[in-house]
Amino acid sequence: MSIRVLRTLHGLTQKQIADKLGTHQPVYAMFENGAVRPSAEHHEQLVKILRANEAHSISVIEAIRAWKDEANV
Repeated sequence: MSIRVLRTLHGLTQKQIADKLGTHQPVYAMFENGAVRPSAEHHEQLVKILRANEAHSISVIEAIRAWKDEANV
């Protein structure tokens, strides 16, 4: 599961996540498409933002790790 899928499942826009990360939407879009690697801080924030509840926490963390692996980040 990609972070794009997780974001849309949570009903969030790229701008909403970018605002929560303290960055701009085009920067977040580059994170999402793998063009730019997020900092460790942004990575941790993404885990927190996309963790809707504890039942999803493992899958969210695994999805973000897989996304990082796919993007070679």
